[in-house]
Amino acid sequence: MRLKGKNVLVVGLGRSGLAAVRFLLDRGARVAVTDQRREEEFGDWQREFDGEELEVHLGGHEPEIFDKRDLICLSPGVPLDLPGLKLAKRRKIPIIGEMGLGAEFLEAPFVAVTGTNGKSTTSTLIYQMLVAAGQKVALGGNIGTPLLDLILTGDRYERLVLEVSSYQLETVKEFRPEVAVLLNVTEDHLDRYESFQDYVRAKTRILKDQTGRDAVVYNAEDSHIAPYACRANAKRIPFALHRQPSEGLFYSHGRIVRRWKKEFEDYPLARTKLTGLHNVENMMASVGAARSVGVSPDQVQKVLELFEGLPHRMQLVGEYRGVRYYDDSKGTNVDSVCKSIAGFEDRQVILIAGGRDKGGSYRPLRDFVSKKVVRLLLIGEASAKIARELQGCTEIQEVGTLEAAVREAAQKVKRGQVVLLSPACASFDQFRSYAERGEKFREFVRKYAEAV
Repeated sequence: MRLKGKNVLVVGLGRSGLAAVRFLLDRGARVAVTDQRREEEFGDWQREFDGEELEVHLGGHEPEIFDKRDLICLSPGVPLDLPGLKLAKRRKIPIIGEMGLGAEFLEAPFVAVTGTNGKSTTSTLIYQMLVAAGQKVALGGNIGTPLLDLILTGDRYERLVLEVSSYQLETVKEFRPEVAVLLNVTEDHLDRYESFQDYVRAKTRILKDQTGRDAVVYNAEDSHIAPYACRANAKRIPFALHRQPSEGLFYSHGRIVRRWKKEFEDYPLARTKLTGLHNVENMMASVGAARSVGVSPDQVQKVLELFEGLPHRMQLVGEYRGVRYYDDSKGTNVDSVCKSIAGFEDRQVILIAGGRDKGGSYRPLRDFVSKKVVRLLLIGEASAKIARELQGCTEIQEVGTLEAAVREAAQKVKRGQVVLLSPACASFDQFRSYAERGEKFREFVRKYAEAV
């Protein structure tokens, strides 16, 4: 794709949007930017582009800004129904996302990981396995460094590992991962998609351009994605928790077993630090991907045992007087919370949940809450909806803020129980991100748990 002299509009100035601006300017494009935030809501981001000719439109996406462009580059999360985008489509102006633009210029083969839950953990595990094998590799996409920034460095990698969201997959043109990893698809982002099936189709877009020389590692027990994977052109590598595929990966007696042609390997999990069956799935997917690109069994096992997990994903942030406090702020959808609760087989839970609603139902939580949760403390905009849908499952209290929830939990929790922040909601009603919410949780735990 030739960019020099092209008139390109970048929509959205988050990490991906700024990466697109840097890349486009470097390639000689004439760049305009638009963001719905006003100038006072930004930092001094323009200082980076001092001396560059940059057309800036802040405070909204006026439709006329989109007209008469050669290309429009979207940041993930920008609504696809913007009037300006509809105008651009009528004018037949090409529209592509930052990830899609990067794929046009990518020379190294790449592993792409998607799914509703577990993307970051799985991507990081695969990356660390490739590093352990001595490969020159980078981790980016939806985690870490935007793809265009990786390309802009000029470094030559043997392979990339990319975490890919449904938003990014919506706006790719040609996207062919050497290995595609499909972890799961559960209800999420229904505030953006017209139907759950639209969300499934966005996720499974990762398979469309693969050939028989590529591979797809997929959850054979996920009825939403398995049919797509079975029709894929790529070599299929299934994994399963509860059954044993004739070829692929499965879980048996505390071990991950890989059965492939005449190979038979097992990976004991007794010394691994990740907990919960959902992380067994993440580890199986990682093993399948890493082995398919030349990582040895010994190198895989070493990483499985050393990996300590990522922040805000079932992270133990403190233990006070026999009570453990877990930060699962990344648990932003119902399926993730179900799996987090289920991981506490021998402990009762005080659950802190709520935030900005994402459009799905909370009713799948009923069985898990009824069995394990002794008190449910609700925060944020979705409190009333969650309370209504989970009425009768346990004692429910709408407390408003995260600080009030931690204070209440610290006062009422009993020795041997767990206090778990796993919101099932986005953070944007009270926090800038799930990470900020998790850091505040840790701060409030220190403040109130130590004082009791």
